[in-house]
Amino acid sequence: EHEAEQEAAEEEAVEEVEVEDDDAK
Repeated sequence: EHEAEQEAAEEEAVEEVEVEDDDAK
């Protein structure tokens, strides 16, 4: 259970980074 939650949190973090990259461009 904890592993699944960690993976979901990591995916959300990646999405946030992608949005920041788009703003930088």
